[in-house]
Amino acid sequence: MNALRSELIKAANSFYHRGWMLGTAGNLSARINKTEFWVTASGRPKGNLTDDDFIVVDLEDQLPKLTGHLKSSAETIIHQSLYRFDDSIGAVYHVHTKASNLLTRLYPDSKIRLPAIEMIKGLGFWDVHPVVDVMVTPNYPTVKDIADELIQRLPDFRNVPGFLIRDHGITAWGRTPQEAMNRCEIWCYLCEWMVEAKALQLH
Repeated sequence: MNALRSELIKAANSFYHRGWMLGTAGNLSARINKTEFWVTASGRPKGNLTDDDFIVVDLEDQLPKLTGHLKSSAETIIHQSLYRFDDSIGAVYHVHTKASNLLTRLYPDSKIRLPAIEMIKGLGFWDVHPVVDVMVTPNYPTVKDIADELIQRLPDFRNVPGFLIRDHGITAWGRTPQEAMNRCEIWCYLCEWMVEAKALQLH
């Protein structure tokens, strides 16, 4: 289990230094077994996490667990919902980037068509001209409402390993922490590409 937390700490540190998890923003999790996962505690600086900055959450708990003085991230229910939806998901990463927020302003629909460029292969789409849409949910005041809409719509986006919350950020997932990290990087690249392409009137 310490190895899982080490992977999450490494990812958080990398994301923090890229400006994707500034302050205490964002959250990361990794599945321990069929019924539990680690998730970052709320309010912890992501550039300086330790093994003590994580909480174990049970998939069936209705409310996030409290462990001593630590409280799980506000978005724990999103991670929990994803692990319940698909037992092949082994890690879930949520980051806040300027490009992802700008993208959801530039494209106000409930889904956004991704560009058919080489980097999309990193999300698992290998067709010559892939047609791929990413889900966008409103940034509801209550996180449970975000999770509820996510799960309701996920069957229509089953092969897309991530989604956007408008004016909020990116959530990506994978079978392992490394795959989730790789995909999170791809999502961030695609968002930046689309914002810049829009500015240059190329997309």
